[in-house]
Amino acid sequence: MVRKFLRFAHRVLDEEIIPLILTSPQFYTMEQHLAHYDGQKREDYARHWQEFSERFGVKMTMECMQKSNELAYNDAPKPRFLFNPSGSLKVVGTYMNAYYLGRLTGEPWLGVGLNTGQLTDRISAVRATIPDSIPVTWDGSNHDGHQFEQLIDGIDGYFFKKTFKHVLPYLSSLPPGLYDSYLRVLVASSTQFYISYKRGGTYTRVVNGKIRGTTFSGHPTRTTLGNSLRVYLYARFVAHRAGVKIGTIVAGDDVLCFISRNDLPRFRKCFWDVYIDGTTVKPKDRCTHGLGQVAKDYKENYDQTFDFLSKYGMIYHENVILNRRIERALLSGNDTNKVNKTFTIAHYNWAITTGLMAWARTWPVVSKYIASRIDLIPHWTPSGWAMKAKRMRQGIREFFGHQFLHHVNHYDYTSVSDAFYLMFNPRAITLMEDDIRFAPHYFDMLYDRAPLKKPLQNESQQQQQQQQPSKSKTQTPPFSKGRSRQCSKAAAAA
Repeated sequence: MVRKFLRFAHRVLDEEIIPLILTSPQFYTMEQHLAHYDGQKREDYARHWQEFSERFGVKMTMECMQKSNELAYNDAPKPRFLFNPSGSLKVVGTYMNAYYLGRLTGEPWLGVGLNTGQLTDRISAVRATIPDSIPVTWDGSNHDGHQFEQLIDGIDGYFFKKTFKHVLPYLSSLPPGLYDSYLRVLVASSTQFYISYKRGGTYTRVVNGKIRGTTFSGHPTRTTLGNSLRVYLYARFVAHRAGVKIGTIVAGDDVLCFISRNDLPRFRKCFWDVYIDGTTVKPKDRCTHGLGQVAKDYKENYDQTFDFLSKYGMIYHENVILNRRIERALLSGNDTNKVNKTFTIAHYNWAITTGLMAWARTWPVVSKYIASRIDLIPHWTPSGWAMKAKRMRQGIREFFGHQFLHHVNHYDYTSVSDAFYLMFNPRAITLMEDDIRFAPHYFDMLYDRAPLKKPLQNESQQQQQQQQPSKSKTQTPPFSKGRSRQCSKAAAAA
């Protein structure tokens, strides 16, 4: 199967992806590359570039290590090693990687380097190509460790060998005489590594070795770019064997596919021919099946919800909605070891709360959680922030004292997910009837911000709205006929 996959993958690379790299190339300098970094990372990369310019060589050996202060919370922990490349490998590798990603960024199948709005538009465009589609997701179990040598040589090596000789002249900061050294950074499928042990104040190398295959956590081209290429081609290969059309968007080892409802049975059957079911197949039997890739948590999301890039997604009235995962947003930042004499716990709490306010201060449930943080834990209060926090607490108390939640709880939802998403996403609120749009409107008035509005349906509606006299900020939000207006006093007072 690996030979069949590589023949298919080379055809896709030659016809669809490699021409994107070679068409209309542009010059890219190291100064442009360093401008994308800030602070300490920029200083480190500038120093690594200076060292490389003096020695003209890329050191390929990587250090194998664990994250500092990382703790195991069970009796049988599984060590998690990270690979730290040399300074020259980091700066030269990321320089070349940035050029390639820049050439591919506009492709609909690549979801790398996009903000939430851009990613939402891209998912919408991909979904629109598949009628009556169902979002399908899966999680690669130990994905990086299952990228074996033949796959890396056959995809990463083939892609870079075909393109790099044409790309190098446009990487104008790289001396052209080191072509072989640069290419080795891109295509080497085996890597020397070492492990050091700190005893006293000195480090001693205790292990030296060589690993074949594997996507190393710190490798500049094999993670984001290499994983994206391989995972995209894996999904395309499954669809090719099934004889179905799919819409795919990938970012590293994260993948989201849209597949026609009628084509799903064929796709599912071929998927398990190519992938290994990580929930049932024992590890010792995994290397004898398909492409050696292990999938767990395979989901056909008939409820039109999905997880992608650590975000919760939902298809609502043909609109794609993306948001941070609520539990991650609320739990992240509750613990830290970065507090010191100059950055106190009050500074840290202020930073976390400010981020939550910028993200979800208009959402009924989350905003109540934010108000509780402000009330219960110490915060550093820079100029202007204390007044905003005071208005926030006052708005929460007034808001939850009215009958809005009564209407929410008794609304005739089309599904349970509608009710859940109303609580956590303001965009979903705007897609419902006017009487349920009270929450974002009310808090927008608290912060003197323009409220979210429904898009107008046609030109006649636009003309009608233009002819209407302008409304003051204190005017109450519209309610549909027959609904309670008990919230109007609080809105007018704000």
